[in-house]
Amino acid sequence: MRFLLLKVKKVCCFYFSKVKFVTLRHLIDLMDKAALVRRLYGADSGMNMLTKPEKVLFYNTNLMYCLTPHVEDGTMRETYVASQLGGGHQLSMPNQGDLVVDGKWLFEVGGKNKGFKQIKGIEDSYIVSDGIDIGQGKKIPLWLFGMLY
Repeated sequence: MRFLLLKVKKVCCFYFSKVKFVTLRHLIDLMDKAALVRRLYGADSGMNMLTKPEKVLFYNTNLMYCLTPHVEDGTMRETYVASQLGGGHQLSMPNQGDLVVDGKWLFEVGGKNKGFKQIKGIEDSYIVSDGIDIGQGKKIPLWLFGMLY
């Protein structure tokens, strides 16, 4: 779990000093139920409350800009793609890449110059690229995911 879990843990420790991890996990569960965050589990771990999520993202990008003064571009891109695909599809964390959709399609999210190095040789894998207007081959423009909403 990356950015959000660390931020939540810092906030919890600041306000509640000595918060147990079980409590932190319960708070993240409540935030997930309230549609504030989205938990992504490993593709092979299943959606089990007892397992630790691989990644925790804000539910949408607007929440990111409300709660933190500086938003990482990569986190913003991944959050945007997850928010657009998460409504009608099952999302999980792959061993390679950023997102697996419905256990079949692998997406690697990045900027304009993002290459296929991380997902080379993987069937049904695609690059979601910010900063391009037109896709080509297996490279899809980030803005196009807004049409899924």
